[in-house]
Amino acid sequence: VWFGKATQRFSMPVFARYVRILPQKWNGHIAMRSGMLVCQECDSGTVLLNPGECQRRYSSVFNGSRPGLQHSHSMLGSKQAWSPAKFKDEYMQVDLGRVHLVSGIVTQGHQSQNHWVTKYAVRCSEDGKSWNEVGPVFVGNLDADSPVTNTLPYAVMAR
Repeated sequence: VWFGKATQRFSMPVFARYVRILPQKWNGHIAMRSGMLVCQECDSGTVLLNPGECQRRYSSVFNGSRPGLQHSHSMLGSKQAWSPAKFKDEYMQVDLGRVHLVSGIVTQGHQSQNHWVTKYAVRCSEDGKSWNEVGPVFVGNLDADSPVTNTLPYAVMAR
C-alpha cells in the first residue's frame, strides 16, 4: 500500500539557524534521520540542506555513540539513524550554519531496523537560546526508509 507523502504546514513564517525535532510517537524505538528545506532567495524555489554530523546535536544518544557513528548518525540517506538513550524529552538539533527561511522538514527512520518516528514537534531558534514552537505536531514516517516531507505554509527563517 502506498500512502504518498505527508504534507503539513507551519502556521507562520519562521526564521531560524537552529531547528529542533522532538519525537512524540514512534514505531519500535525512536530512530530518525532529517534534513531541512530552505529558501535560498525569494522566488527561486527550495533547496534541501542535509548538514553534516558536526552540525547536529542530540539530547542523548543510545550507547553513548560518538558523533557520526552508530546511533549518532542522522543525515538523510545514511545507513544509521539517531536513536536516543531515553524516550522522554528527547530531541535532535540541526545547526543550519546561518539564519535561513525554512520551508520544510524531511525525515526518514532507521534504514535497516523497524524503527521510525510517527509524530514529532518542531522548535526553531535564531540564537540557540530562545526557542519557538512551530506549527502543530507533524505526521512523520510510515516506514523505516521512505522520506517524508512536511512543508511549511510560510517559510521559517533559521540560521
